[in-house]
Amino acid sequence: MKKTIIIFLLITCITTYVFSQSYKFALFNNTQIDADSSVKSLIEKVKIINNIPGIKFVIFQGNITAHGSLAEFDLAKSIFDSLTVPYYLLPGSKDIENSQTKGADYKLDFKQNHFVFEFDSTYHIGIRTTTYDFNNIAHISPEEIKWLMKTVKTIQDNKKIIIHLNHPLRRIDNARKLKNVLADRYLNIIAGNNNAGFNFIAVQNDTIFANNPFPNASLNSFSIHKEYFIYNDSMQFIDYSFLRGEKIPKIKAKIIWNKELNTETPGNILIGKDRLFLIGRNGVIYCMDYKGKTVWTNNLNEEIIGKPALIKDILIVASAEGDLLTIKAATGEVIQSIGIDDALVTTISKIKINYYGEETDAVIVGSGNGTFYCYTLNKLELVWSNNLSETKIVTEPLIIKHRLIFGSSDGYLYSIDDRTGVLYWKWKPKKIKDKILNFSNPLSDGNNIYVSASDGVVYKIDLLLGTTLWKAGKYKANLSLGLSSTGRTVIIKTTRGKIILLYSKTGIKYRNIKLKFGKDVLKHTPIEWKGNFIISSDVGKVYLIDKKYKHKPLFFLGNAALNSVQKISENEFIISNVDGKIILFSLQ
Repeated sequence: MKKTIIIFLLITCITTYVFSQSYKFALFNNTQIDADSSVKSLIEKVKIINNIPGIKFVIFQGNITAHGSLAEFDLAKSIFDSLTVPYYLLPGSKDIENSQTKGADYKLDFKQNHFVFEFDSTYHIGIRTTTYDFNNIAHISPEEIKWLMKTVKTIQDNKKIIIHLNHPLRRIDNARKLKNVLADRYLNIIAGNNNAGFNFIAVQNDTIFANNPFPNASLNSFSIHKEYFIYNDSMQFIDYSFLRGEKIPKIKAKIIWNKELNTETPGNILIGKDRLFLIGRNGVIYCMDYKGKTVWTNNLNEEIIGKPALIKDILIVASAEGDLLTIKAATGEVIQSIGIDDALVTTISKIKINYYGEETDAVIVGSGNGTFYCYTLNKLELVWSNNLSETKIVTEPLIIKHRLIFGSSDGYLYSIDDRTGVLYWKWKPKKIKDKILNFSNPLSDGNNIYVSASDGVVYKIDLLLGTTLWKAGKYKANLSLGLSSTGRTVIIKTTRGKIILLYSKTGIKYRNIKLKFGKDVLKHTPIEWKGNFIISSDVGKVYLIDKKYKHKPLFFLGNAALNSVQKISENEFIISNVDGKIILFSLQ
């Protein structure tokens, strides 16, 4: 069996030391170019590289820009193009996931977000890892895994491989899939971190050298065998045969069907009367019946981030490229589309408005720069647009009593009229030390708004007035928040792996349940079913808490973050994960 060596390098220092080696290259980590500030230091480093003989190529990995704007990418490209040697890019979360355009601006200047090339009988492969908003947990998409598998098959077994990653394996939730693809290959891994850095890397024989890595750098190497990779991600029931006692709920789950689309699906499933719709980030729409059979697919060839909407027999979809489309739900045929010079990224909301004296169906969608647009359904005519925050929208919009509620990265929660876009109120917590960066998706009981903020506090806000009614700040709530069907219970998931139940009227705790589900990176909405609670997680497990507060994980969908569980009938539920795995199950 071939020897496999993994070396983790945390790159931070600048050096001009010349090694005795087969070849050397320069590596930048998190350049974070800002169009509004000086980039003199980066330009100087590029000049150093151009003046050092023997540098064969340059790799930029991590956040290339500070905000992912087109101006920053244009500036980056002008600097990178001044290099006299080839360069390769592995962009970070600020360039794509956390940018206002969700990576559309990156594509204008740099077409590929991963790379592979051969130099001196060694293959360098840059694998793109995605990260979730405001979190450092990474994930490798199914498309990236497929590309890697195809790439590795073209490389002879005796060839050396150097893998470039933006995150160390311990921070990649589905790292096992990567290991399985690379098992039994002769390779090294260079993994970056969150720090900015610049170094020269020397490749000599079987060893990679980094000159003067910072003192805490890890340069451990070890052998890995195929049998180390226990299993691929797979759906499975949790085995409770070894458990005894009365602490396990008697409610049982039955999987009716499961389906694997094996594609990145950032939005949740859209539930129709007799159809289910799910859209891959690559723009493929999947229409399925309630038995899991695919009815039709349509590839829009555009990047889709937000969840679509369904009005009667018309599906409405928005793209990061700025297109709003209406589609026949029965066939997938595009009816009409309109181009908007903005990246459309939020879930689409549907409303009814009075338009020139007639009641008309309309849709509202938000963009990456904080603008909301309202269009009529029949002709896609603009009714209104409004950009109140001028910053990123960080929650799913909630419409209740003609008020559209949303949170922005400027630290405010907004309430606007869904018929006109006029502001009712904007709210932010008082007397807090740090700026609020994010909110949970807002929930409502019809008269009040419930939201948790990135400061770990849960708030109850008057829907009409936008005033704080109570706050619960000692539980370290994360951004997954639920509300019971009666509106009497607020369900909190905490950063410490607990479930806290509060009386919605007073904000007082009445139950504390210890559930080790890990930290959330997506915003899950726990739901109630006949007095029981169903909760999804980012560790691939769905949990059940019964009326007596006994709890158990129901099943495991694999190492990928889950979307929220949705109820589709009296006893049936559906859930999907970010890799396009879907299950429909019942509880009895």
